[in-house]
Amino acid sequence: MATALILESVYYLLRMSRLTTTALAVSLLGPGACQPAPTATTPRQVRSVGYGHVTVYPNYAEPTVDAAFTRPRLKDAVAEVPRVVNQVLALSKRYAPGRDDVRVSSTSPNKEFTYVKNKEVFAGFNSTQSVTVRINDLRQLSPYLEELLATPISRIKDLSYGHSQADSLRREADVLALADAVKTADKMCAALRVKRGARSERQLQPREQQYERLGPPRGQYRAVQQKLRRPGLQDEPRAAALRQPVQPVIGPGIGRA
Repeated sequence: MATALILESVYYLLRMSRLTTTALAVSLLGPGACQPAPTATTPRQVRSVGYGHVTVYPNYAEPTVDAAFTRPRLKDAVAEVPRVVNQVLALSKRYAPGRDDVRVSSTSPNKEFTYVKNKEVFAGFNSTQSVTVRINDLRQLSPYLEELLATPISRIKDLSYGHSQADSLRREADVLALADAVKTADKMCAALRVKRGARSERQLQPREQQYERLGPPRGQYRAVQQKLRRPGLQDEPRAAALRQPVQPVIGPGIGRA
């Protein structure tokens, strides 16, 4: 009986003190060939899992800083922001000279309220702008953050790590996962005394990104943590689980061995 073998690959890209790319391949094997004769149009399926795992250290960091001011008049709050942002940009260009290494958000003006004796009270007008800087030399991260904290910024909003070859790492883990899943499927075919067909189709089905917070990093990142003790700073590297199933279809061609 002809049927198909489906491989589903899942990627996990972990941005932490070490960057880990893991691919999970799940194969579905239809054992309909084990039946004496075809009994249904859709064969029954069993599941096998293959893994691909690649681990490297991150090679860049991206701190994001906020310049935020609240003043009685909106124009005063808006005027304060460019002064601080220009200082941040002048400093950042020394550590991140690349054309796309510095990204600046648009200015966001809002009303700001506070609570006095359980009553909401208007505090003034707030103007905020964010700057994200990509530091490609991690040895420069600590001195850059020290100089950054000497400027009148409001806070370091976030600090994340990544790897410039993340796509290649995902593909490498994908290949390892698929090879492992096929190896497992071959063992299942041998146990069931059936043959596996050739791959005839490949489908991509992206999934939603999921984020989780990891524990504190080690080594040079620990030194950065010790120097950055300000309210609102989120200095742990963030783990991003990138899940993107890949479904190569194997078959038809499964039959009695």
